[in-house]
Amino acid sequence: MKILHVTNLYPNTTNPVYGIFVKEQIESLKEVGIHCEVFFINTKEDGLKSYLTSLFKLIKISKKFDIIHSHHIITTFFCSFIIKRNKHVSSFLGSGKNNIKGLPNIIYNFLFRYVYARVSKIIIKDNKDLEKKYRKIKYLPNGVDLNFFMPLDKRKAREELKLSQKNIYLLFISANNLNRRVKRFDKFLAIFEGLKTKLQNLEKITLVNESRVNLRNYYNAADILIVTSDFEGSPNAVKEAMACNLPVVSTPVGNLEILFSNLENYKIAKSGAVEELIKLTLEVIDNYSLKSGRERLKSLRLDQHSVAIDLVTIYESILKENGN
Repeated sequence: MKILHVTNLYPNTTNPVYGIFVKEQIESLKEVGIHCEVFFINTKEDGLKSYLTSLFKLIKISKKFDIIHSHHIITTFFCSFIIKRNKHVSSFLGSGKNNIKGLPNIIYNFLFRYVYARVSKIIIKDNKDLEKKYRKIKYLPNGVDLNFFMPLDKRKAREELKLSQKNIYLLFISANNLNRRVKRFDKFLAIFEGLKTKLQNLEKITLVNESRVNLRNYYNAADILIVTSDFEGSPNAVKEAMACNLPVVSTPVGNLEILFSNLENYKIAKSGAVEELIKLTLEVIDNYSLKSGRERLKSLRLDQHSVAIDLVTIYESILKENGN
């Protein structure tokens, strides 16, 4: 089985962690014996015109592969002009709308209907209920490498990062840009300032484009990951934190209801308000425990290997439908 992954998100020399979750999923497929190649459309540096210039190369290359797996709704839209429906799989970020910042509903609805008619399967990350509504949709969040993201000794992690052993650390992560509007760094700062009046030795850690090794240390050195986003799909940072058994307090985004259901010290502020996020953070600090996040990921089969196996099953179902 030969798979070509077409993506506008992929690590490169300018940004070695950009779209790292796409790369890691592809590597996990290779580990279970699937031949994968990558066609990267670098719209971040080359602009939207790179979609058009890439189409001609893609027409020739795509013929050598059994399945074309496009990542992101816009990449899928462009691929749909040249890729046959019965060999085209699409992965949305979340369930699609949050792929494009500020996209009006009317345009998203058009894009979704257009793409849905021109692919064999759509993989979404956040809304399991859509599987029941749409025949082609499959719910399959990104997996986490549990062999890499794992609980480590907090004291040693703090020593490695030169952090105080006495402080309480709130962790905030935003890929590419700390001030991306959707991540709501302003809300995180308001939470931090509100907690400073109630807690001694409180400090914040803010990360952008951190290396994977350092990121693992920060998950183990911090006390709580705070997520203040207006929307997410299935947040990779949350699942990585869970793999390290780091507690999380979050706004109500993505598939966190599934991830956090009945888990102690994994809290969702239903209102999304700063006051509720502060209250839940204090509850976690007052009743601190590091036990359950990692086991929840295992029970949901959200380790990278299991997700790779499930993705291969989707590929095989498409080939079977095509008589292969």
